Amino acid sequence: MIEKYKENFICKMTGWLFLLCTLAACNTRSYELNICDYGAVSGERSVNTALAVRDALAAAAKMDSAKLFFPAGTYHFYVDSLQGVSKAFDVQSMKNLVIDGNGAEFIFHGPLVIGTIDSCSNVTVRNFSIDWERPYITQGQIMELGDGYVDLAIDAAAYPYEISSQDSVFRGIGEGWKLGIQAYNLYDKERQEIVYRTRDMPMGRDLFSGKAREISPGVVRFFGSRTLEPELGTYIALWHGRYMTDGFYMFGSKDVTFRDIDIYHCPSHGLVGVRCENVTICNMNMKVNEKKGRVFSLIADAFHFNACRGLIKVDSCEHTGHGDDFINVHGMYVEIADIVDEYTFHTGCSERQNMTIGAGDELWFLKHDSLKRGVVNRIKAIRKETDDKGCTSRLVTLEKPMPVSIAAGDFVENKSYLADFEIRNCRILKKHRARGILVTTPGKVTIENNYFRTAGAAILIEGDVDYWYESGSCKDVRIQNNVFEDCFTSGHEWGEAVITVTPSYRPNSDHTLCYHENIRIEGNTFRHYDYALLYARAVRGLTFAGNVVERSYNYAPFYRETMFYLDGCKQADISGNRYGKDVLGMNIVTEHMKPEDIVRVDKDLKITNN
Repeated sequence: MIEKYKENFICKMTGWLFLLCTLAACNTRSYELNICDYGAVSGERSVNTALAVRDALAAAAKMDSAKLFFPAGTYHFYVDSLQGVSKAFDVQSMKNLVIDGNGAEFIFHGPLVIGTIDSCSNVTVRNFSIDWERPYITQGQIMELGDGYVDLAIDAAAYPYEISSQDSVFRGIGEGWKLGIQAYNLYDKERQEIVYRTRDMPMGRDLFSGKAREISPGVVRFFGSRTLEPELGTYIALWHGRYMTDGFYMFGSKDVTFRDIDIYHCPSHGLVGVRCENVTICNMNMKVNEKKGRVFSLIADAFHFNACRGLIKVDSCEHTGHGDDFINVHGMYVEIADIVDEYTFHTGCSERQNMTIGAGDELWFLKHDSLKRGVVNRIKAIRKETDDKGCTSRLVTLEKPMPVSIAAGDFVENKSYLADFEIRNCRILKKHRARGILVTTPGKVTIENNYFRTAGAAILIEGDVDYWYESGSCKDVRIQNNVFEDCFTSGHEWGEAVITVTPSYRPNSDHTLCYHENIRIEGNTFRHYDYALLYARAVRGLTFAGNVVERSYNYAPFYRETMFYLDGCKQADISGNRYGKDVLGMNIVTEHMKPEDIVRVDKDLKITNN
């Protein structure tokens, strides 16, 4: 009887739940919005699609769920100062939104931000390409190297320019801008990769920002001495700015997905996330527009994540031609400028640091000299303050007293915003400057099934209180089943080896504490032309095992004659690897370490202690 009563009760409750769910579904408004209904016209250059997007998003904001849809075609986007439009897609405080380009081509004009996704949840962006009609880079090709001059061939139709009669300086001309040259890089004429052993401005810092003269239509002579003799036909990308307007900028958003997108240019980073949670990226490529004969794409990093949490997942992406790293995932050290009382302190003036903390966040306290995470405290209140010198800091009030050992110049790190990171099936190439993957996070990190061919370090793991203040001493990193081929052709400015672990914390004895933990490099293939495979500083539990190391002859070796350089590492395991007979080095150099700090080692490796 009791069992029968239970059965009837469950059936009734199930029926009521079904009815409630049905009513909720009926009350949820989900709409598909065609961008053309808001004034967009495919193929019409005179129509500013940014205005149509603004109006469509305003309509979508009133709905529980919406899909903004572009019929296939080409759409033009412009800044409109009179109507306050400086972003193509400005998504604020929305949820359950899909932006579907349906394979459309978006052409941008002038200093336009691609989009902001601020305080949103469950947003998907997919299926389109983006390019600038006149990018913030001028491309040329070296035609002649004379005594005190360099001649560049420049397509003036694709890259309009002028040479001022007042100062004889070359300036690129775009829509609403006229800018000189701030930096440049060289790309070889065959592969369009960063030229071997070159980094930024390799012919001389001021060569292309000084005197210039057009000696014939489309040929510009730049006057000055040079420090490098590149091959004739070498491509050059002349940058007209650095870190200008971001592509997609996300802040305080959750469950955001980017899929099937090609971005051919952007005046800064391609995709930035700050204080976001759960970001998925699949087949989103920042790449050279080969149809236009270019060798460049973006001006800065392709992907950059600062103080995020949850899972950042990247799959099947290829980036080429951009002006900085493939991806950077990190936290942020926030400087303590002064202590007001035991509950209260001021931060420094860096907005990049200060924007990463908020009320309710848990903080670690760290001493400047050790960077060891200490006690945990929580932010009770936080307030912006601007002094008479224009410094905008934060006044941070804590729930509990801070450690008595903490002083001005020490740091806090946000414990509440720590990301797990997975990157798989990506191609990370030397068709862009600098490094491949930069990661500093105590979350779980998996770098798997990728192909690396980079100008700088393929993977860089840092932790920095010297310049960028990127935090996140790693606790669980697995680098497995990747191929590293001819990496690190630009040398030490962009790392110390193919895989580089260089926190700014430096050991000073064999008793020094470690900064990172549990970095495992297993089952990979290294095809390397030089010596430096791994440089690791202050790692406890470093494993390099089960890898295949082969010799490549595509470049001449030129760097430090050390295969493995270990500084202040503990519990290091370099074993079970297979080495080709002709690989370079076959040695380990240690510093600030005891012999027992290497627990296993391949028998053919020679160990030297500095």
